[in-house]
Amino acid sequence: MTLDEMNEFAGSLKKDDVKYSTSLTDFFDKKTEFSTLAELVSFLVVEYSFWSVALSEVSNQNNGHLSRIKNETLVNIDRFLQGAKQAISSHKDQALISQLQNLYRNNIQSLGSDWIESTNPAVDKALNLNERHNYTVVDTFLVILKNPNQNHSIHHPNPMIAFFEYYKFKGYDTDGIV
Repeated sequence: MTLDEMNEFAGSLKKDDVKYSTSLTDFFDKKTEFSTLAELVSFLVVEYSFWSVALSEVSNQNNGHLSRIKNETLVNIDRFLQGAKQAISSHKDQALISQLQNLYRNNIQSLGSDWIESTNPAVDKALNLNERHNYTVVDTFLVILKNPNQNHSIHHPNPMIAFFEYYKFKGYDTDGIV
């Protein structure tokens, strides 16, 4: 499904047409609630649009966090949207809700293991780190940000860079550390 087709599908849904109460939780445990299919689809299209552009230069070959968003999360969002569009055109009432629940369970429910909501301030920092360093720095930065009180070991330069970037991101003065 192209981005234009996704936007067309989102625009075709009437705001209160299909009651579908659900939520999404991202990597940092930010929970977003939805009461209709139109709200969920519109949100997913915005996220898909943002991440597909932001990650266009990220290699498909690495195993980093951003690569998993590109190679898994975006694919699952696309699958959900395709399935929802098909379900809308072929099912009515209870069968539709059942189909949507299956699509949600199979494609969307587990997004939070990698997906980060595009409005999170850490997204810009992670994308910047990915341009300047490598996915190991990005992954370590995100893990430190998610669990700052956890004991994070430093055995290589990449975690050290990630720690300094975390401290700068949180507004701490890193000059005193050096």
